[in-house]
Amino acid sequence: MAHFSLKAKLLILVDALVIIAVLSMGLIPRYVAKNTLTDSVHTNLSNLSESVSKQIEDLNDAEFTLLHALAEIPLLKDENASLEEKWEMLHGMTSIDTEKINATGASLTEIAGKMRTSIDHIGSQIDQFKV
Repeated sequence: MAHFSLKAKLLILVDALVIIAVLSMGLIPRYVAKNTLTDSVHTNLSNLSESVSKQIEDLNDAEFTLLHALAEIPLLKDENASLEEKWEMLHGMTSIDTEKINATGASLTEIAGKMRTSIDHIGSQIDQFKV
């Protein structure tokens, strides 16, 4: 820098300071926003997964309760009863269980819709911060 005039040295120094200031004003908020978004996405996905997990657990519990109840039916426990008798009894019960199956399907469809909406929302938030 010995070959430059004082005016040129000051101009280079001021330009360097302006560049550093502009870069810091752009990079620091981007870094903070990225971390905030990452934390928000993590929290939202954790909450959603816990909710879905709870709903699936409830559905599984209901099915296991049904299986335990079926296991206690004397006709099903009876080794002397024919498979046809057991099938006829269970077949008669299926008309009752179709409502439960429809409700389970509707619940799973609702869960899938919520997950799709949440993932789309997260994707749009991430797209805002792409460089």
